[in-house]
Amino acid sequence: MTDALAAGNVDSALDYLDRLLDRREAPLGILAMISNLSRRLLIAKELKNSSAIIQSGVTTSSYYANKLLQQARSFSLEQLEAMVEACFHCDLLIKTGEMQDRDALLVLIIQLSSLNRKTAKKS
Repeated sequence: MTDALAAGNVDSALDYLDRLLDRREAPLGILAMISNLSRRLLIAKELKNSSAIIQSGVTTSSYYANKLLQQARSFSLEQLEAMVEACFHCDLLIKTGEMQDRDALLVLIIQLSSLNRKTAKKS
């Protein structure tokens, strides 16, 4: 799911979300996974090289650090900041009861995927 989100593939990301929810994965756990990805992409974008990412403590794997760098290239710094903000807003909507957790996750995935599509159109 994280690869689909990073690639801006909304259909695939929504399919993965359905699979996770069908397996009774906790919606807040899924949100945490998406939030962590967004935060790590933002860190990778700011640090710009795999050794700095490893030194920051995000990961100990050079493979994962390089993968984060590759995925982060698809986004601007502003878009990654917007992704982190969207995750926070989704968490708030769920925890305050303003939206059902499944609906909030659907909206979040569509928002995140549309951020990446905007990047693809600009390129």
